This record gives sequence, C-alpha cells and structure tokens, in this order.
Amino acid sequence: MTTKVAAYEKRLKAIIPNSPLLNWWAVGDAYYRQIVNRVPRFLLNKLVNWKLSKTPVKASMFKYAWWTLGWEHDNLKLTDWYDKDLAKKCRVSKEELRNITCPALGLIGENEGKVLVDQAKEFYEGISSKNKKLYTFTLEKDGTSDHCQIDNRTRGNQVMFDWLDDLFDYKYEPVPPPSS
Repeated sequence: MTTKVAAYEKRLKAIIPNSPLLNWWAVGDAYYRQIVNRVPRFLLNKLVNWKLSKTPVKASMFKYAWWTLGWEHDNLKLTDWYDKDLAKKCRVSKEELRNITCPALGLIGENEGKVLVDQAKEFYEGISSKNKKLYTFTLEKDGTSDHCQIDNRTRGNQVMFDWLDDLFDYKYEPVPPPSS
C-alpha cells in the first residue's frame, strides 16, 4: 500500500503507485462479492485452495498480497476477507491522501475496471503533491491496459523510468570501455 506508507513516511523522494489502491474493500467487493455470496463458504475455500495448488504463481501472489497487508498468510482463507472484515481495515482516508506531498506518478490501465480507475483519479485529485501525474495505459497507445501492465511489463517500466529520469534530472552518459 504505497499510498498508506507515503501518507506517513516523509523520507520518500517519490512514489509510483501502480495502481493507486485507496480502498481494498471496494475492489474486493466489486470483483468477488457475487462469487462469495453464491458459493457456500467451505466450498469456496476448497475451490480457491485447489486452484492455488495448481497455479504456484497465483498462490504466491495471493500469499504476497496477504503478507503486504500484515495478515497471517499461511492459514488465511478467501472468505476471511469478508467474514473478518479484513479489507475494511485497508483504506486510505482523504486526510491521509492530503498528507502525500512527495512527487507522485499514479499508473492505471484503462481496462482495470471502474472501481480501480475511479480510485486512481481520487488519488490524483486528493494528494497535495505539487509534482503529480496520473498516467492511463491504453491498448492502442501502450500495448497494455491491464493491471500493473501485466500484459506488457516493458512499457510500464519505460513510463516509470522516464518519469524518474525527468524528476531526478538523470542523463545517461555512456562510459567508454577501458583501454587495454
């Protein structure tokens, strides 16, 4: 949660939330509510665990997400998201947003879904940074429009590093090879 950290940590020289998540509850609710409400809890957890056992990368991402939020991730179930109201604790308030003063580049893909696009706009409008930008990736312009540019990571890196180069006035100067 880059935005949460930036609201309190003044040593940061710049942030690049990709995507700027302000309310995890709203995101989880938008994408998973129908599934969670229609499938019995015990079955949902079994299905999720089965799927994660077949896809180690997804399992790692799932555990990493829990870990970054400070939750015990080895025994957590998807239904805990709802039953324990864990996601409701993962919010960035308007006051916290105003505390963000370092340069900020928010990244969002146009096809990430309405709730994520809206949160990215709220991030941009809510932070106090004088140097801020919201970059929206589109398939036509960038060859990516998915979350974290997962379908074209190179393009995401180009945008991030170009912004950082400009921000910190970095100019690449090739170093000649040593003479023999």
